[in-house]
Amino acid sequence: MSTTALEPGARYAGYRVVKLLGRGGMGVVYEAARDDGGAKVALKILHAHLHSNTNVVKRFEREAAFVRRLSGEHVVPLVDFGVGDDGSLFMALELVLGRPLDVALAADGPPPIAEVVRLSIEIARGLLAAHDKGVVHRDLKPANVMLEERPGAPPRARVCDFGLGKALGDEGFATKLTDKSMVFGTPEYMAPEQVTGDAIDVRTDVYSLGCVMYELLTGRPPFVGKTSMATLTMHLSDDVVPPSERAPHRRVPPALDAVVLRALSREPGARYQTVGELARALADVSTAPTASIDPLGMTQASDAGEPTRSRPVVVSVRPQTATGTRPRPVTSRTPPPSPRARWAPWAVTVALAVAVGASVGWFFTR
Repeated sequence: MSTTALEPGARYAGYRVVKLLGRGGMGVVYEAARDDGGAKVALKILHAHLHSNTNVVKRFEREAAFVRRLSGEHVVPLVDFGVGDDGSLFMALELVLGRPLDVALAADGPPPIAEVVRLSIEIARGLLAAHDKGVVHRDLKPANVMLEERPGAPPRARVCDFGLGKALGDEGFATKLTDKSMVFGTPEYMAPEQVTGDAIDVRTDVYSLGCVMYELLTGRPPFVGKTSMATLTMHLSDDVVPPSERAPHRRVPPALDAVVLRALSREPGARYQTVGELARALADVSTAPTASIDPLGMTQASDAGEPTRSRPVVVSVRPQTATGTRPRPVTSRTPPPSPRARWAPWAVTVALAVAVGASVGWFFTR
């Protein structure tokens, strides 16, 4: 039986397929129910043709290991992991009823300011659940945040898809899976240290969350170039246009502008040092008289929420790098504390890579 084309009603590893939820380069995701009558799950099955790729298999297993550690209402926990009847690897995740944040943005546009703050704090709480277990997401973006529908309550943000996740301090294991010169992430949401291939930590996710917040406020990420390589270069050399200037009609409060710009600082040391610190800063922002926000606890606020969807990219930082696609640039009032010269050699390297040629591996983690 082909694991890439299971029909509704088909049985697989103790589950009955209900419907197809989506497919990508790594695998296929189905809504499924346990044969024993248990709760429905999101059943993620690795493509059969990838089982001969040792690195891909190890990454899939590592993602399951990461997610198994996580718990909390703002992540999507693992329910099951194993090998199907046909030898295919699978993982079963809690089924979240709702839609991805990127789909909501495309359909509804940016949400109200108070909702941006509420959702951003909830995303921070999801990341905190991972960081507390020693895991950096490394590919946070709207497509990897589910908005869970809840009767009589605003949608709840839940961070998902740890396919490009990395355990803090696992440099030895990581280099067994990939060349040290490879960098991972989705160009529009990658921190400068990801672009340059430098060491990453929880502050890398702080930057990515800053990109998501910027898109929630303005309808687009802070940096969007004509190609993926152009976008990566912008993270290293361009300043960020404050959200209030990018979208003046949104009336973004100065305090919220400042929070987003600090999260997007080029130097990790100038950012919030933890997502918890970022969440507390967001809670201090006055957004609406009806918004009552506990940054690391429960939240209450208002309503719900013109992006372009991206794919994660694996890019070689050597003179054979990557290309890709997407729209254009932007500029920040808060320059990084270190001189821009620190990044200049990397910007030149990336620019040269464009001239030399392109080699990109696209990894779908959904």
